[in-house]
Amino acid sequence: MLPEKESTLPQIQMGDYRVSRLILGANPINGGSHLSRFVDRQMKCYFTPERVQELLAQCEAAGINTWQSGPVNLEAYTFYVQQGGHMQYIALAHDSPDDPQMLQRPAAPGSIGIAHHGEVTKYFGPEAPAFRRGEEGPPARFIRLPIWNICAIIFLAR
Repeated sequence: MLPEKESTLPQIQMGDYRVSRLILGANPINGGSHLSRFVDRQMKCYFTPERVQELLAQCEAAGINTWQSGPVNLEAYTFYVQQGGHMQYIALAHDSPDDPQMLQRPAAPGSIGIAHHGEVTKYFGPEAPAFRRGEEGPPARFIRLPIWNICAIIFLAR
């Protein structure tokens, strides 16, 4: 790990946390190119576990202090912090019957926040059948979950 230093990037205050205005995302790591399956595969092949750790260290050295990612990368984040890294983590998650612990799992490694993933949120807006019927969708339930003390709940919509 690289030594801790004063950030050269602008930061904002989110609750008790200072977050760099530039946040590392996970699309390249997870193979989410939005271009083609071929490019997705190349991205996944490139980002080995070792390269993910290198990327986190390089971002931190450049002043990026926060990584926003889904549950699939919690293990990589936990390993980075255990090795002395100081990157913060904002989890992308949603209320899922297939994975009932999805909203609780990010608390264990010390996530500073959770964002309801936009790919799921868009299904609960005014155009969604449940919304039109006056039913409460997962985002409304999500905002009332007493998961852990977090700095903010962020809703991302595409």
